[in-house]
Amino acid sequence: MSRRASLLLAGLAFFVCSTPSARSQSFNIDYGSTFGTPSSSYGAAANQRGHWNAVDFNGPPFPVLRDVNGVPTRVHINQQLPFGPAAFDDIDTSGDDQALMDDYLDLHSTPHTFVITGLQPGWYSIYTYAWAPDSVFFGTVVEVEKLGPQTIGGAWPGTHQQGVTFAKHDVVVTKGKRLKVFTFGLTKGTLNGFQFVRHPTPPANGALFLPLGNLDPTAKPPGSFATGMSSDGSIVVGTSFFFDGKMTETRACRWTFVDGTKNLDVPPNTLAASLATSVSDDGATVGGGVGFVVSGQLEIRNGAVWSAVDRDGKSSVFADALVVNDVTADGSIRVGTTRLPGPWPIPDQGFYMDDASGGPVKIGALPNGTTSSAEAVSGDGSVIVGWAEGVDHLTSIRWTSSGGIEPIPGLPDIYGQANGVSTNGQHIVGRAGADAFVWTAPSSVVLIPSLTGIEASANDVSADGSVVVGVAEEAFVWDAANGLRNLRDVLESAGIDLTGWTLLNATAVSDDGKKVCGYGLDPDGSLEGFFARLSD
Repeated sequence: MSRRASLLLAGLAFFVCSTPSARSQSFNIDYGSTFGTPSSSYGAAANQRGHWNAVDFNGPPFPVLRDVNGVPTRVHINQQLPFGPAAFDDIDTSGDDQALMDDYLDLHSTPHTFVITGLQPGWYSIYTYAWAPDSVFFGTVVEVEKLGPQTIGGAWPGTHQQGVTFAKHDVVVTKGKRLKVFTFGLTKGTLNGFQFVRHPTPPANGALFLPLGNLDPTAKPPGSFATGMSSDGSIVVGTSFFFDGKMTETRACRWTFVDGTKNLDVPPNTLAASLATSVSDDGATVGGGVGFVVSGQLEIRNGAVWSAVDRDGKSSVFADALVVNDVTADGSIRVGTTRLPGPWPIPDQGFYMDDASGGPVKIGALPNGTTSSAEAVSGDGSVIVGWAEGVDHLTSIRWTSSGGIEPIPGLPDIYGQANGVSTNGQHIVGRAGADAFVWTAPSSVVLIPSLTGIEASANDVSADGSVVVGVAEEAFVWDAANGLRNLRDVLESAGIDLTGWTLLNATAVSDDGKKVCGYGLDPDGSLEGFFARLSD
């Protein structure tokens, strides 16, 4: 089913390519020629044998790089430093190790970003050799695409060792992407070479963290939010900040492995600002809204649906709707909140609509209230969840065609809101007072307090109800065996380097409970959407 949570960017569809194609876009690069160039039988740390490009200067013109098969490509490394190649004969290195490591590009202590252009879309492991043969006390900081800085340096260990002779980062390169490798010398920096290893497909298992970027890095502030995910975790949607020449606005977008962040254009004669909340399983239907930004704040005024996104890209705006919060697995049913007449974005009632209804059909309100909202819908459209006005507080509600709107049975009679529902409608998650909750039909309730006693709210749930994600000061993941855990802790315990990141909110989870999207503060301090895969 579609995955929706309670905020706002981006999508992920893993691109598959053949092994020969992957290898043809893999590269070995050696800086400096005093001790020669490694032989084609030398695989270095990546165990990648083949042609080695010899680069013996530090500025333009930038050479055409040959892949590991020796075939010329359109890939370039853009670099321009005040210092050039240098060399030092370390007594412990010899042969191909010496050819790669004992001559190098001298970085001194100048921060520099190497920009690689022309790489084909795909999944890459980037090996950056940054070992100083002239001193065990020199160190070089290496960071690739905000994926955690690694400091390289020390005595030659006899063979390549991560953290001593090289840094390794796994990254996704999307169509047209300029890959950036940042280096900084501690006292004096060194760059011996690179290996770019393109994999046929992303690793099938294991933990993974991908920053999803944004449409416009020049926006002030730059930023993005990931808020919706397809049931298999292959596509993510949300919202990105965009500078239109006068002010920073928002744009609904979808992120895929091949295309990166794609702007979902708004219909003619509508305001440019938009957001995306949810996506069908095939990625062709996206729910959200259009409106405008006031004083830098997102203010969505009308519900919107983008259909046939991969084809003719139709989009529709519904004047009676405030926002479309979710869509079913096939995109045929959309749910959200209608608006009261007038210029202000005031909620009226939750609604559903399909092609037959022609527009929003209100789900009604509880006996003691007038206002409601549909926040999520099950994969088949049989169950809608959200909130409604009660006697003296908002109440978590469930709607079915047979039973209409009702408080979710078994929940305590306190302030609450349902935010997510499983594919079959049997599991509902949200907030009850200060606690997150997971509800299982017919009336089983598990309350999930935050680790610090502050507020917790659940945003989404896996198909079988076993995994819940949400926010409790920071992004969390919950299951019955482990209880509530910070998502950051889960990823770092699986070996993911999240230095500089604060994961603020986990907004959606795949049906199998292993893929999560959300948003956080990246190492630059900007809001940025992310995709994560939990370790098996």
